[in-house]
Amino acid sequence: MKKRKFGLKKYQRLLMLGTVFLSSLQGVVTGASEITIHSSLDRIEGADNSGSAEPPEIEVPQYMDESPVSKDTSSSVAGTVRSDTEEVSANSSETERKVNATEIKPEQQAEEQSEYSLDRGKNLPKIPVNLKALAVKNPGSSPFKDISHSIYKNYINWNYSVGITTGYTPTTYKPDYYVTRGEMAVFLHRLAGAPSYTPPFNVYTDINQYKNQILWLTAANISNGTIPHYNPNGNVTRGQMAAFLHRMAKESGKTPKDGKYDSPFKDAQNSMFKNDIGWLYSKEITTGYTPTTFRPDASITRGEMAAFIYRFYNKVATVEPHVPVADPWKYVISHRGSAERVEHTFAAYDLAIQQGSKNIEQDVVVSKDKTLYVSHDLSAKRLTGVDKLYSEMTDSEISKLRVANGEPIHTLQSVFERYGNKVNYIVELKAADPLAQVVPFVNMVRQNALENNVVSQSFVEEVLKKVDVVAPNMPQMRLVGTQAEFEQALNSSVAHTICMVWSIMNKDNVDKVHKQNKAASAWTLSSEADIKKAISLGVDNYFTNYTGLAIRLEKEYR
Repeated sequence: MKKRKFGLKKYQRLLMLGTVFLSSLQGVVTGASEITIHSSLDRIEGADNSGSAEPPEIEVPQYMDESPVSKDTSSSVAGTVRSDTEEVSANSSETERKVNATEIKPEQQAEEQSEYSLDRGKNLPKIPVNLKALAVKNPGSSPFKDISHSIYKNYINWNYSVGITTGYTPTTYKPDYYVTRGEMAVFLHRLAGAPSYTPPFNVYTDINQYKNQILWLTAANISNGTIPHYNPNGNVTRGQMAAFLHRMAKESGKTPKDGKYDSPFKDAQNSMFKNDIGWLYSKEITTGYTPTTFRPDASITRGEMAAFIYRFYNKVATVEPHVPVADPWKYVISHRGSAERVEHTFAAYDLAIQQGSKNIEQDVVVSKDKTLYVSHDLSAKRLTGVDKLYSEMTDSEISKLRVANGEPIHTLQSVFERYGNKVNYIVELKAADPLAQVVPFVNMVRQNALENNVVSQSFVEEVLKKVDVVAPNMPQMRLVGTQAEFEQALNSSVAHTICMVWSIMNKDNVDKVHKQNKAASAWTLSSEADIKKAISLGVDNYFTNYTGLAIRLEKEYR
């Protein structure tokens, strides 16, 4: 008996080894990925030939029992055709995966399972789609431990910061897992600001989790599945993704509904998504899997989806038609408005703009009520005679203050409202704790649709880094007051411009900045000689107290 038992174990061991050997012979497939271009966030797609020959661990949702989806992982193409080709994730050979249940919080699950009467013969009443700037909900980096080496790290952090994702689990994102059609509905619903929606009835037989989001997507005319089936566990293909985003743009009025588009992708020419892919290419949301291919039938990963959503948000969702403004780095920045008027007053800004400036500077402080005001000094004494810090005064107290020309201390919001997108704003956060003001500042910029008109400036590298996390597209200017600070700033990972004090503005320093592929700036030039010197050295822009003089010299000597 003992010998027979030993023989059985040996047989089982040989059988297991044989299984492992056979699985190792499976071919490794190529997965799609988005590869870095020249900035920290703009990327192109390229082929990632890495793969895993080992079966992965199956991810189990934390709070509910879910059975794996079918091994047939094909998904419906825009709800009408099924894709016969599915790619294996770049870092996984799995053919089964659990549904990601953590994109919906546990307490919301009961609502997702609520009953609706199924009505197969009716269409849901159409609802509008409104795309607008999203407030930062989670400032700083995300808690996801599995993205540190992902090429999508910055995109994922941004999606987390505005609440579009909450993670696969609280501490993981799974960037190489495919996006399901159910997850896609959640992402797009949150991208639209998570509008409240109670569907009057159900039109699908196969949805439970994500029900509200899927029915919202259907009522918004972004997707209609193959009624009465939606296939929520099916993978989203790259072609479907292009269609979802294109429809979302059309339904929100961000792009024409009858536009015709093309792309250089040879494999998209016969795709039912040809026009959607062409639109995606026209908006620079994609540059292709390769320069000549898009791979419309390949499944899209959660990492890639984060990149596409980020680009859609910044290139489509928050872009508003407005009067073109001169390049924000173009030569003259009006320091506190104009020295010919009381600084940071509407009179000072108005004069600078009348003299030809397109760039006006704001120094920002914060009140006791956490409202952002425009003032160079942390104290109100120099301008108003009241010897008290703004941070110690309520909004009511500050509203009673007056400067020499009778104007109040203006809020940053009132400045944005007065000048809108007709100018650019070069803003320095000067509060005692400037890091705490980054999120309120960025939210205000977004709420006023001024993301294309604002430059962040600071002497503090950590402030610029925090701005870069919550608003990675915002241009950053590093201010320096000494040669030592200048040398340190040259290595800044976030600053696009190095702005040096006038006393160290020389050819060597300007050349050093340009060799780092950054813009060279200077502060604060008030004399004709200094402005002429800046022009001769090739300084890209500079702060000046006398806009009229600078504009005249620019026209004459630049």
